[in-house]
Amino acid sequence: MADPSVMDLLQAGDGEDPFLPVAGQGGMDRNLQAPSVRVFEELPPGFPGFSGGGIILPGSLVSRMSAAPAPEQDLFLKTLFDHQPDFIVLAGTGEAPAFLVQAADGKNTPLFLCHRDAWGAENEILRRIGEVVHGTTSLHGVLVEIFGIGILITGESGIGKSECALELVNRGHKLVSDDLIRVEKGEYGRLRGRSPGLIKHVMEIRGLGLVNVKSLFGVAAVAEETVVEIDVELVRWKTGAAFDRIESEERRRSILGVPVPVIRVPVRSGGNMATIVEIVAKNHILRKDRERESGKGS
Repeated sequence: MADPSVMDLLQAGDGEDPFLPVAGQGGMDRNLQAPSVRVFEELPPGFPGFSGGGIILPGSLVSRMSAAPAPEQDLFLKTLFDHQPDFIVLAGTGEAPAFLVQAADGKNTPLFLCHRDAWGAENEILRRIGEVVHGTTSLHGVLVEIFGIGILITGESGIGKSECALELVNRGHKLVSDDLIRVEKGEYGRLRGRSPGLIKHVMEIRGLGLVNVKSLFGVAAVAEETVVEIDVELVRWKTGAAFDRIESEERRRSILGVPVPVIRVPVRSGGNMATIVEIVAKNHILRKDRERESGKGS
């Protein structure tokens, strides 16, 4: 996305948003001067060597300046706004001091509260910049290629994602990435997933440690990248809980703005998850074939 706005950046996250706007609403639609963010534990004195981007102020600095005399607050505000920030985040605090709210409103500079600490807020904003500006993101899970279909296996820690993927590799399918997956949006909205360089071709299996899939199973057992088409979410079995049928397409998740079907699979002791994931892939292939046939007949 070229020249995103502050609002674009805020809407890049999924679920509950950790950033609460409290002032400077008039600048929300303004394009970012620079897709960047910096944490200032202390404001650098003098004229800044940069302008634009976001500035994160830790709660400790905000508290100290809230208790400072008015002349010191005025100097603080002058130094802060000399940087011409695109937005300001007050991290690790639940309240914005009146002097900052008034200044942000006067400058039309969006001001946000964030319950995370400064470094947590910085990481989240950098992740969103990757999504909005560069069209990339990172996901936790395992990415495998089954019958040419990219399947993302997700679920809580320890549920057996890597063990399921290892069994799939043992059956002749391909590992793309274990634990962390880099995803980018390409042509026609396709999501291409690959492994970060440091963990390429490697899986971590409980009781075994790190396993080099390429060395153990050969070059045919790994793929450099694949198109992410389905998310199979492994969920612990609970009596009476409702789970999706294999044909259900109602549940979807958004990855870089692209809707991806989610199939929730209950995990029970003795259940063969690899077989179920193979059936999900085969079912997806049949559905695509039906859609192509339907398109030819119309």
